[in-house]
Amino acid sequence: MHELSDEKLMEAYKQGDSKAFEMLFDRYEKRLKAYFQKRLSPKQFPEAEDFFQMTWLKLHNNRKSFDSSKKFAPWLYTIALNVLRDHLRSGRSKALDMPFDENLATTNGFETAETTMIGRQQFEKITEGLSILTESQKEIVLLSDWEGFGSKEISQMLGLKDATVRQQLSRARKSLQLHLKELVK
Repeated sequence: MHELSDEKLMEAYKQGDSKAFEMLFDRYEKRLKAYFQKRLSPKQFPEAEDFFQMTWLKLHNNRKSFDSSKKFAPWLYTIALNVLRDHLRSGRSKALDMPFDENLATTNGFETAETTMIGRQQFEKITEGLSILTESQKEIVLLSDWEGFGSKEISQMLGLKDATVRQQLSRARKSLQLHLKELVK
């Protein structure tokens, strides 16, 4: 069963196979936790575990609506994105672009490869760079460059045209490049 695609595992889970759910959970646990950490300020890292659990609960509750002719990962990340949007709309959230605190990065096991590989200083620069982007641009950059989704998948997740996603990604990358050049000086 380990070689089954995500879509086949989700189809098996829809039919009641709890092992299929466990495999999907194991495949996406670290990536999804890292996704939430990248989207939240360090003060909100403890909430990331709640968002992570809410995402899987929503997946469970909506499992029958999954269309196995489509890819699983964009569907899962759409659920995760909606969990974040619901939180932002509720007014319980403050700005998401606060300075990086190395001690908080490891709270609840949410340390990511990015924080350990590129170091605290570089991570701060990138986080600061992301703060200059619009929310839409930030989301597109994170989904594309950090999560590895293509523009078509992102357009489906965000409900945007593919050309709009590519255009916003290009503009965001140019803004980041200019901002990071200024920080290096």
